[in-house]
Amino acid sequence: MNITCIPSYNYFDTPEFLTIALHINSFLSTPVYIFGIYVVLTKTPEQMKNVRWYLINSHIWIILFDYTLSIMVMPILLLPAFGGYTLGILQLIGVSAFAQVLLYLIMFGCMASSLVLVFENRFSIICATQIHFYWTKIRWISIFCHFAYVFLGTIPLFSIFPDQKIAVPRMFSSLPCLPHYVYDAPVCVLAETYVYYLVIINVFMTICTLEVIFMVSFMSYTIVQQLKGHRLSRKTYEMQKNFISALLLQVSIPLMTIVLPMVPWLYFVLKSLHMQWVVNIGVVFMASHGCLATIVMMIAHRPYRDAIIFMIRKKTIVSVDNSIMVMIIIGFWYCLWITNLGVIMFATHGAVATISMLIAHRPYREASLTMIRKRCAASVKNRRRAMDRNALSNVQI
Repeated sequence: MNITCIPSYNYFDTPEFLTIALHINSFLSTPVYIFGIYVVLTKTPEQMKNVRWYLINSHIWIILFDYTLSIMVMPILLLPAFGGYTLGILQLIGVSAFAQVLLYLIMFGCMASSLVLVFENRFSIICATQIHFYWTKIRWISIFCHFAYVFLGTIPLFSIFPDQKIAVPRMFSSLPCLPHYVYDAPVCVLAETYVYYLVIINVFMTICTLEVIFMVSFMSYTIVQQLKGHRLSRKTYEMQKNFISALLLQVSIPLMTIVLPMVPWLYFVLKSLHMQWVVNIGVVFMASHGCLATIVMMIAHRPYRDAIIFMIRKKTIVSVDNSIMVMIIIGFWYCLWITNLGVIMFATHGAVATISMLIAHRPYREASLTMIRKRCAASVKNRRRAMDRNALSNVQI
C-alpha cells in the first residue's frame, strides 16, 4: 500500500459528488413516491381492486430499496476489488459495512419478490379455473420460499467474510494510486472473490425471471382460449392484455437502471480496471430506479394515466396511445437526469470560479505554475533519494 504516491482524480471520483447526487435524487424522488401511492390508493378502478394492495406492496419495497441505496448506505465501490466504504446514515451511527451490504441485498430480494407477487396475483385470478386445485396448495409455500431464500441466502456470506487486517492491505496493493481520503476511510473487503455473491444473485434472478415468463405465457394462453371459446368478451380480453403489458413495462424499463451500470462494472472486473467516476455515476444511475419505476407505473397503467391527465387538464380525458406513452416515460426520465446534472453543475460553480480566477489573472497563474513546478521537482528529488537509499541498503546487505 503506497500512500505517498500522487493520485490523479477529478470531481466525479470524489465522495462529495456521490453524496450530492444521491441527495438530489432522493429529494426529487420523494414527491414522486408520495404521488404514486396517492394515485394507486385513490385512482385504482373497480376492476383492479384485487391487485391494488399488491401494487402498493411492491411500490413500498421499491421505495425502501431506493432509500437504502441513496440515504442509508451510499456506497463507494472500489472496483475491480470487491470492497469499498459507505457514506450513509448507517455508517454515521456505527453500523458495519458488511451489515449494510446484507441489508441492501435483502431489500433487493424483497423488492424483486414483491414484483413477482403482482404477476402471481393476476395469474391466480386469470388461470383460477385451470390450476385452482393445484395452485392453492402450493401458492403460499412458493411465496414463503421466495422470502426465505432472500434471508437464508445471506447466511453463508459470513463464512467468506475475510480478515480485514489482511484483506484491506492486499486490496490496496492491487489498486492504482488512490486519493488520501480513501486510505483514511473505513474500507471493508466483502470477499476475496465475487463468485458466491454472483451465484446467489443470479440464481434468484433466474428463478424470478422464469416464474414471470411462465405466468405471463400461461395467462396469455388462457385469455386467448377464453376469447376463442366465447367465455371472455373482447373488452375484458383487451383490458387483461393491456394490464399484463403494463406490468411488463413497469418491471422491465426500470430494471435497465440496475442492469446497465453493471455492464461496465463487469468489464472493469474482467480487465482489472479502476475508473471511480464511472462507478459513481453508475450508483447514481441505479438510485434512479425507484423514481423511474413509479413514473412508469403511473403512465403504463391506463387508469392511472387517464386520472393524471384529468388532474392536469381538468377536462375530457383524451386517450394516450403507446407511442406517446413511451415518449412521456423517456421525457420524465430525461428531465429528472437533466435536473440532477444541472444541480450538480450548479454545485460546482465555486470550484470553477476559483479555477477560472487563478488562470485568468497572470500573477496568480504564474504563481500556481511555480508551485506546481516546485512540487514536481520535490517529488522527483524524493523519488531519487528513495532509490539511492534502496540501492545503498541492498549494497550493505
